[in-house]
Amino acid sequence: MGGPLPTPAHPVLTEGALVHCAHLHAIAPHLDLASLRHLLGGEACAALVQDSWDGPHLRLSLPAGPDAARSVELLLSGGELTPTFRSPAPTPRITLSSRLPSSSSAQDAALAWQRTIGSRGPAFVLDPVGPPVLPAGWLLRSWSNPLAGRVQCTIRPPRPGVAAHRLHLESPGLATPQELTDLLADWTNAL
Repeated sequence: MGGPLPTPAHPVLTEGALVHCAHLHAIAPHLDLASLRHLLGGEACAALVQDSWDGPHLRLSLPAGPDAARSVELLLSGGELTPTFRSPAPTPRITLSSRLPSSSSAQDAALAWQRTIGSRGPAFVLDPVGPPVLPAGWLLRSWSNPLAGRVQCTIRPPRPGVAAHRLHLESPGLATPQELTDLLADWTNAL
């Protein structure tokens, strides 16, 4: 499985305030299209379900924030979400990831982030939650949960078959690819 698929970040108007959306792209090879649509039911999130050779693909958008990953976990395990919203036109986003060196732990990465990127001010945010834990059989293709700031940094858990965590940077189009490359190099070099 390659890197995250490019999915746009959507600003959403909620009670007059502009917020960002979290986005999930996952595959449910063990479900058929009708079962996945039934699981989603309701309008608590913006969802696109497409059939494919490897199983139904789910592209889900919901309000971003610290509880977004837990909301996805709840929804995909058969629970219900209560807030409803509509997702307007997409805005561009830039992402960049690299493997955490094998000699470093996720805790080492968080400390290195504090020493390097975190000291640069509130424009840089470390997401302590990371992607949702999907039910057995689901395949995570991409996850985006822009909390705040110009650049959001995440220490992503290892993918199946890969032992190393990943350092992940994301910007809702407010940072250049070169800025992200430089930040990721600084973060990696601090380990």
